[in-house]
Amino acid sequence: MSQEKYRVIFKGKISESANQDEVKKKLAKILKMTDEKAEKLFSGKPIIIKKNADLEACKKIKAVFKKAGAVCAVKKQAAPKEEKAPEFVAPSLPGKITLQKKAVELPGKPAKKSTVIMLGLFLGGFGFHKFYTSRNFMGYLYLLLCWSGVSYVFALLDCLIYLFIKKENFGKKYRVLGNKKHIVLAFLMGTALIGAEIYLGITIGVPKYVEYRDRALHLAVDHELNHFWIMQEVYYLDHNRYALSMEELKYKPKYPEIILKLSEAKKECFKAKGKHPKLNYPRTIDCQGKIEDGFEL
Repeated sequence: MSQEKYRVIFKGKISESANQDEVKKKLAKILKMTDEKAEKLFSGKPIIIKKNADLEACKKIKAVFKKAGAVCAVKKQAAPKEEKAPEFVAPSLPGKITLQKKAVELPGKPAKKSTVIMLGLFLGGFGFHKFYTSRNFMGYLYLLLCWSGVSYVFALLDCLIYLFIKKENFGKKYRVLGNKKHIVLAFLMGTALIGAEIYLGITIGVPKYVEYRDRALHLAVDHELNHFWIMQEVYYLDHNRYALSMEELKYKPKYPEIILKLSEAKKECFKAKGKHPKLNYPRTIDCQGKIEDGFEL
């Protein structure tokens, strides 16, 4: 059984022989409070001085107040009621309960797997398969990397991944939101990039290609002429003169596409001419081994 608790209540009453001002000062000193707070004790309203205390402690407080000239009462404190938790009886429900999940409506419409793969194969380097499935950030990234060829490799990898996704799951993961703004913008940017590449190819790439091709052909002609000169020198050592014709020298060209012939043929000197069909002018070599208008080997 729990111990009974009491409380001390003061209503501002004082003994008949006591002076109220003196009682206030004494209570302020006992309770260690200011005079203003002590004044509130005499408002006439019941004020609890002590609660949840045993009877002996409350009697001591009452005696202290009585000595100061104040009259307080000790009252038994009612024990707190223990709240009993209500019992819950589950009702008997017939059959089996099934919970129905509400279907989540996804934005847009499902993307066609075949369409996405075709876009990835043919226009994936420009990110069109990303724009089609509303992945605009990745689409612009592919578009910016299209000049390097990296985006084409990534697009092929994307197509391989698409092949292994089931058709029913593909439509849930990849959606078409119908916003054509990014697709149109990507088309314009892609067209501009292609135009820039074609322009650079025509203005820079083609002249450079022709320059390097002509240089390589010049070297081939010079090499053929130098080979012819060596054979003439060998013939001169054997016959003490140069060959007067190609048949006499029995010359076999190393590059069949190069046209080589003797322009001047003398016993003590010669001059040969060589030309490639793709070059505009021939190259010449004399008996001294000097190649005109070309690179000496």
